[in-house]
Amino acid sequence: MSEFRVAVLTPSTGICRVEYAQSLAKLVGYFSQVRVYEDCESQMLVTDSIIGSGIGANYETMIRKWLDDDRGWTHFLSVEDDMMVPADALHRLAAHRLPIVGCNYSTNKGDLRFTARKNGHRLLTDDDATGLEEADLIPQGLTLVAREVYETVPMPWYTGGYMADYHFSEKARNHGFHIYVDHDVSKEIGHIGPHVYTYRDALAHYQQEASNGG
Repeated sequence: MSEFRVAVLTPSTGICRVEYAQSLAKLVGYFSQVRVYEDCESQMLVTDSIIGSGIGANYETMIRKWLDDDRGWTHFLSVEDDMMVPADALHRLAAHRLPIVGCNYSTNKGDLRFTARKNGHRLLTDDDATGLEEADLIPQGLTLVAREVYETVPMPWYTGGYMADYHFSEKARNHGFHIYVDHDVSKEIGHIGPHVYTYRDALAHYQQEASNGG
């Protein structure tokens, strides 16, 4: 790939925690210093955010905007405003050179469960999980999508379904794209709620259910 140009997109309700802001700043700083690919001649990053309650509609507005931009953005990274991510998260997801790759993390309220799904069940990221695993449905909290996906899958990408994240996953799979979870990055991100929830919170719930015969 001669060029890597990524639009980092955050749909927001207008309030975000400092952990998210620090994560985004570190991610942008890391990008400015380290190449995504050794064979990449140039790389560029832009950040964008829309404030509003319609998360799916916000995603679609931002994606259409940057698809139409004449600088030819090659990738779109969603980083939602309740996420805490490592500085090198973008580089590690991009290293897989996949059309869609994201993370599996804990919900941040109620019963704490994993957010990715496979074969009708919650996908498990435990201490032994590593590398990539194909999934059916993934959340958008931290997900990297190649331009070709949005150019192939007809709109609406995120609106029109029960959950914006899963609606996009279903449409992408129906148009021939495979969806992957990076377990290693998943274990290093946090989902911000009353405190910062990690994969261990969802794993503890899973283990408790298993011990109760659930």
